[in-house]
Amino acid sequence: MDECNQLYVLDTGYIGNNYTCPAQILMFDLLTDRLLKRIKIPDNVAQNKQGVGTLVTPVIETKGTDCSLQNLFMADVNGHGLVIYNNDRFFRLEAQIFEPEQAQSNVSIAGVQFELADSIMGMAITPRTFRGEGRDLILRPFASRAVHTADTRVLSRSTFGDTINYKSAPDMLPSQATTMGISSHGTLFFGLTQEIAIGCWNRYRNMTRDNIEIAVQDSDRLQFLSGLKVLPKSRTKGQEEVWALSNRLQTIMTGTTNYNEINFRVVRSTVSELISGTRCHPPI
Repeated sequence: MDECNQLYVLDTGYIGNNYTCPAQILMFDLLTDRLLKRIKIPDNVAQNKQGVGTLVTPVIETKGTDCSLQNLFMADVNGHGLVIYNNDRFFRLEAQIFEPEQAQSNVSIAGVQFELADSIMGMAITPRTFRGEGRDLILRPFASRAVHTADTRVLSRSTFGDTINYKSAPDMLPSQATTMGISSHGTLFFGLTQEIAIGCWNRYRNMTRDNIEIAVQDSDRLQFLSGLKVLPKSRTKGQEEVWALSNRLQTIMTGTTNYNEINFRVVRSTVSELISGTRCHPPI
């Protein structure tokens, strides 16, 4: 959702394991509930050369007061790619750093183990700066402890053959991380699987494990965060807030879901409360 009350919805095209229609982007005006645009994504972009692909995690970059779309980034969690839409053009990027690491595909949450060798899942775009510097796309495969960043301007030009220099920290996280969101002052929040927690890191600090903090830990309510957004002050009419959705994926994967328990939650907290007393504040 952008600052102009426009909502971007990504339809994978799948019902269960059946690819029933092309993946597509749906753009809504939230003031009128009207569908503004429907954009179908070509199969040769939404899927890899083997015909495998599931697009998730739409992240938008807009410009101007009318929030015109500059870039829409989408992660291919199964086909190990990154799909970019800009100026009515789609293109697909693939790179070694998008690949899941087999050693990190074993997941443990609340004592339940399962295998999940997913590629890119978490993505976030760093905020604009007053100096007009470029913005970075932060991305990472799920089955990995690495974090990677790249300039969005370079990514959007890569269709013309520009070389992409990714900045990478190969062993930055303590366990697999799920979805991600970033605050206006550059604090990245992400779900941590084994810790059953929300972790944080400020992009103005070095990409090292020492600068990763646990913002909040809750072994009951934070079992696998499948969605995380940072809501700006303009939406909350107060402080910036982190909203997250947990779904206990480990019980879904192992067929052990207990429907007498609460399995899905929406949780929220202010950014200031989460980063209080941590290194997730931007350095002075």
